[in-house]
Amino acid sequence: DNDVRIIIGQFDENLASKVFCCAYNLNMFGSKYQWVIPGWYQGSWWEQANTTNCTTRKLLTAMEGYISVDFEPLSARQIKGISGRTPKEYEREYSRELQQKGVESSKFHGFAYDGIWVIARTLTRVRELLRLKQRHENHNFTVDEREVGRLVLDVMNETNFNGVTGQVMFRNGERMGTIKFNQFQGVEPPKDRTFVRQQRRHISVALYSILSAITVLGMLMAGATLTPGSSCRLIKMSSPYMNNLIILGGLLSYASIFLFGLDGGFVSDKEFETLCTVRTWILIVGYTTAFGAMFAKTWRVHAIFKNAKMKKK
Repeated sequence: DNDVRIIIGQFDENLASKVFCCAYNLNMFGSKYQWVIPGWYQGSWWEQANTTNCTTRKLLTAMEGYISVDFEPLSARQIKGISGRTPKEYEREYSRELQQKGVESSKFHGFAYDGIWVIARTLTRVRELLRLKQRHENHNFTVDEREVGRLVLDVMNETNFNGVTGQVMFRNGERMGTIKFNQFQGVEPPKDRTFVRQQRRHISVALYSILSAITVLGMLMAGATLTPGSSCRLIKMSSPYMNNLIILGGLLSYASIFLFGLDGGFVSDKEFETLCTVRTWILIVGYTTAFGAMFAKTWRVHAIFKNAKMKKK
C-alpha cells in the first residue's frame, strides 16, 4: 500500500559507497526506499571507503535510514555459561590474551570458543553412549564409522547450553543464533529532549504590495462615498453623520492592514513593539466606530417605525 521499494544488498564497503553514490544520483533514497545491507562494515566506512565523486554529505543523505543485518558476537545477557564465565569476563580474558601474544582479534572468536565446547560435550557424550552400548553387548562389540557419525550428529542436535554467544543449540544442522538489526540515523548523537528554535518568518514583499494596492483601492472607494455637506434629500434622511462614521471606521480598519503587514524585515525590534500596540488600537477604534454607528443607525430606524405604529394606534 505504501509503494516502498525494499533493496537488499550484499557487498563490501568499497562497493557500498559506489552503490549509494549511484542511489543518490538516481534519487533512490528517502521514505520510498528501504536499503538492507550487511552490518559487518567498519565504523565510518563511508569516509574510509569513499572513492567516488560523491561528497560525504551526499552519501549520508542516500544512506539515511538503511538497515544493517549482522550477528551478535557476544551475548548481551550477563549470565554464567557452561565455562563458568559471563560474556564480559570471557571478553576481558580474551583481550588480555591478545595483548600478551600480540595477535589480531577476530569477530568470530566467541563462536570458536563455544564451538570448542560443543565438540568437547559431543565427544564426551558419544563416548558415554558407546561405553553404555558396550556393556550391553556380551561379545563382539563393533561400531563402524557411519554409525559413529550418525551418533555424533544426533548428539550435536541435542546440544543446548548457555555460551558466551548466547543459547547454543542446533536445528537441522544449523546453529541458532541472535540476529542484530541496526538502523542508520545519521552520525550525530540522538537528541535527549525537544529543542525549540525560534525562527522569524517574513511576509512576502510581493504579497504585501498586492494587498496594499487592494487596500488603497478600497480606501478610495470608501472615501468617494463621504458626503460631508450633501444637499441630497435621500442622503439627509439616511443619517449622513452615521454614514460618515461608518466610512471613517472602515478607513481606519483599512489603514490597519498596512501596519499588520509590517514585520521585522521592515522595522526594528523596538519600533515593532510600538507598532503592535498602534495597529491593534487602530483596528479596535475602526471596528468600534463602524459597528457602533451602524448599530445606532439601525436603532434609529427601529425607533422611528415603532413611534409610527404608536401614533396610528
